[in-house]
Amino acid sequence: MDPIIADRYGLRAEPRTEGRRRRVVIAAAVAIVVAVGLVAWAAFSREDSVSWLDRGVSTTADTATVTFQVSLPRGAQATCTVRVVNEVRLEVGRTDVVVGPSDETVIRGQVTMRTSEPAVDGGVRDCVRR
Repeated sequence: MDPIIADRYGLRAEPRTEGRRRRVVIAAAVAIVVAVGLVAWAAFSREDSVSWLDRGVSTTADTATVTFQVSLPRGAQATCTVRVVNEVRLEVGRTDVVVGPSDETVIRGQVTMRTSEPAVDGGVRDCVRR
């Protein structure tokens, strides 16, 4: 555009340049935020997490035995909270069990606990790596 016409009507190249610069800065900021998010996700979703699977419950009038398996990295330990419930799903027993360390990645666990009343079901509520 002709500079004389641009001056007469207040059309300058600087606002367009500022707008372009602003878009570049915003795009760079978004790219940085996405990169930081990906790095954080990769750091916290590592392969060495703990998972578990309930295998069964057997009960008597005042005890319950819960069998489960825990998957965790070789040599690692986890503390698992195991609980049992009555027929209306109220907790009637709970205990913490340390699992591992082991040379295996899948460890079978079994715990027997006293109950405050007859239990009908149970399992691992949570496992946290130590």
